[in-house]
Amino acid sequence: MGLEARFRIPEKITEAVMDEADSYEKTLEYAKRVLAKAKEKHPPLYRYLAKTAKKQGEFWYSYGISSALSYDILSRHIADQGIELDFSEDELNRHEAAADSIFDDPRWQNDEWVLERVNTKDGTSVDSGLGLFLNTVDAVAPKLAAYMTDFTNKIEPVNRRHTLRGFYDGFMPIYTKLRRLAEQS
Repeated sequence: MGLEARFRIPEKITEAVMDEADSYEKTLEYAKRVLAKAKEKHPPLYRYLAKTAKKQGEFWYSYGISSALSYDILSRHIADQGIELDFSEDELNRHEAAADSIFDDPRWQNDEWVLERVNTKDGTSVDSGLGLFLNTVDAVAPKLAAYMTDFTNKIEPVNRRHTLRGFYDGFMPIYTKLRRLAEQS
């Protein structure tokens, strides 16, 4: 049984996070509160998210909100499972290298290419790390995947890369760590 099957995130967790984020007058306030929890619970991951948010320029807020949403969903799920994770700087450096290779890809300038990746469930052999990420989210958190697809289709093209990078950075470090731990056991 693959990690995707064992790590299925219950829809109620995703729905609770989305309801909570939507209940705030300003979703950015929700994101700040979640990231304050990340700073306390996972300091190296928080530092990485804060550093990467600054690199997003004027779209730092989109990055911050989307990273907070995916981090909140995964951190609630692992807390429900009784799992505690620590992140090393080396793990986060590897994650950053992978994320940079995905999100610095020049194909981001082609809106058709981006929307094709976001709207297609074409397996893990797709031509980008973005497709692999979206398929992973679809396998373990289909409610989040549906939200990401819907949201990405509605935002302005210039902001899609920053928003999806936030979802990626809030999700993949936790997922990758769990995957490594599962392979070791």
